[in-house]
Amino acid sequence: MSDAQEAQGKATGNVEKLTSERQALEAAMSDDQLDRVDLLLPIAKSVGLDESLLLALPKACEKPADARGPFDMAVLEQVGVGIAQKVDSLDAELEAAASAEGDAKKAVEAAQAGVKSAEQAKQAAAGHLESAEQQKVQAHAALAEAEAALEAFTQERAPQEK
Repeated sequence: MSDAQEAQGKATGNVEKLTSERQALEAAMSDDQLDRVDLLLPIAKSVGLDESLLLALPKACEKPADARGPFDMAVLEQVGVGIAQKVDSLDAELEAAASAEGDAKKAVEAAQAGVKSAEQAKQAAAGHLESAEQQKVQAHAALAEAEAALEAFTQERAPQEK
């Protein structure tokens, strides 16, 4: 059962990590953050954007929005597309992680049900053992009684047979 609980914990942690990363990417692409090269550049690197985009990004971010030319807009658009693709990829990973988390949760529940069933079987077996031991004691008492009766009968019959 601990393996199932460990798997569930890992799956839950993975879901939380991916959700956090996805939220950070979405926040970075909001319109009020597009001039924050300090925020966008590390994210652009982490999503694996082309080196030429990484080189052009700081210049595009430094310019005020109304001073950006077509090239600057294309750079920001491509960065946005790259981040959006990463978000889509994270969504797919989240779906898989959520599924794994659900599977792990079901495994934990099944293991817990197995433990409960085993405990109940153990209690039932203990009850049967106690009952059998009581029957054994009663059988020994009945045997001793029968042996005593046989001995008495044998003693009683012995003088009559002579």
